[in-house]
Amino acid sequence: MFVWNGAQLPRLKILNSLTKSKDDFIPVDPTGKVVIWYAYGPTVYEDAHLGHTKNYVSTDIIRRIIKDYFGFRVRFVMNTTDIDDKIIVKGRQQHLLARFKQELATEDDSVADSLLAEARAHL
Repeated sequence: MFVWNGAQLPRLKILNSLTKSKDDFIPVDPTGKVVIWYAYGPTVYEDAHLGHTKNYVSTDIIRRIIKDYFGFRVRFVMNTTDIDDKIIVKGRQQHLLARFKQELATEDDSVADSLLAEARAHL
């Protein structure tokens, strides 16, 4: 137990994934009152879905517990990666498929199903 603002609070323990043990949480700030937290956010490369919110909700809950229950001031930053190689590759594939359709389309603007299936198999 430790005392903060006249109240005895249990020590905050954090699971150390390297040692598989629970260690006391000790902020880097010398006053011991400020927690600086940087979290990697999601890299979104598909349409938005409910799973994307899990990261935001879980980190918000932890942040509120650290702030409201343990009394730390929390400086929280989360990035959002908006592009990576998967997005670039997918865009290139879509471009090549569109060109493939354009070059092989018949007069009625259709492409043989077998050609489309073969093209999609290589995406």
